[in-house]
Amino acid sequence: MSKWKYVDPSDLDLQGLFDASVNHVLEQGIPSIDTVKRTCLYRHPEGLQCAASIFISDEEYKTTMEHCPFTLHMVNCELQDSEIKLIRLLQRAHDDAATDAIFDMINSDFLTNYKKYVVGVAKKFHLEYSHLF
Repeated sequence: MSKWKYVDPSDLDLQGLFDASVNHVLEQGIPSIDTVKRTCLYRHPEGLQCAASIFISDEEYKTTMEHCPFTLHMVNCELQDSEIKLIRLLQRAHDDAATDAIFDMINSDFLTNYKKYVVGVAKKFHLEYSHLF
């Protein structure tokens, strides 16, 4: 059994993608980052994952994906442009909140900043978010 969480994105609509990704990050509680290079990682050696990585299966994952934006080629299913855009923005919310925490910007609390960023993503896509936090 894999140590990596995987959610098949082809089974989800926009709200489902949003909920799965946000729930994952909230449950994890901390960002998936390389503290030496100060960059986010899809898959951290200690088992942490970023907001987009839960949609990348073990078969599709390659270490060369690290430090690259999420693309359709990272998953083994067809996704609509709006779904790719949503996942990229969720990844960006994780990465921006992690960067804020790394550089102690705004407020160094990762989850507080992450929630602010994902509320903006939810509003942009007209998604519900109050049930998540």
